[in-house]
Amino acid sequence: MENIKHLYNLQKIDSQIDTLKSIFVESEDKLSDRSELIDAKINIKTLKSELTTSEVNLRLNQNKIDDIEQRIAGLEKRLYNGELRNNREIELTQNEQAVLVKQKEEFEDLSLQLMGDIEIKDSNHKDLEGKMSDLLKDRVKLEASLKSQIEDLKKQITMLEQSRIKALQAISKHILVIYESLRKSKAGIAVAVVKGGICDACRISLSSSNSQRVAEANELPRCGSCQRILYAI
Repeated sequence: MENIKHLYNLQKIDSQIDTLKSIFVESEDKLSDRSELIDAKINIKTLKSELTTSEVNLRLNQNKIDDIEQRIAGLEKRLYNGELRNNREIELTQNEQAVLVKQKEEFEDLSLQLMGDIEIKDSNHKDLEGKMSDLLKDRVKLEASLKSQIEDLKKQITMLEQSRIKALQAISKHILVIYESLRKSKAGIAVAVVKGGICDACRISLSSSNSQRVAEANELPRCGSCQRILYAI
């Protein structure tokens, strides 16, 4: 009976260590995971690049408008200063002027579109920078919390590992071999509690003979279904 009890106590310690180590790994993963910040920086950089491109396109488009306006002004000057000698020249000049006016209108429409696009992108860029600032503040708090948690977990794991060393001293080596083998093959649970004649690990009812062996505990009782070591509380 004492062997089973010591094994059960060892199982509780090992289960606690497993749980804490799992939390430890998750905490370290969260501490090293800066993907949200990286994604935010990429989005800001991409939007800034798009905003710059739109601003450059707006300036280039305005230069084209300025050039067309100068050309229209030159044509108007020719039309009204008597430079043109016949109706054919006047007609050609007026046609050229009409084409330029049409081009100017198209470029002005494009400028309006670009200005609207710039306004939206600029607003989005400011929003992203604000979110980035909040993310950085939250990240500082999160990292401080995770670092504190990790240090606390290290202390708890160390204490449990010391308790485990003491618990091992009360268990014979050949039983430990069985225990460790079951731990590897049964997802870390080698010892199962018996409640109401049912193995608490696999939830299968024990046979009457198996239940008797668990109650007597003169030998190392095993579940007939999952083969775990059984312990009756």
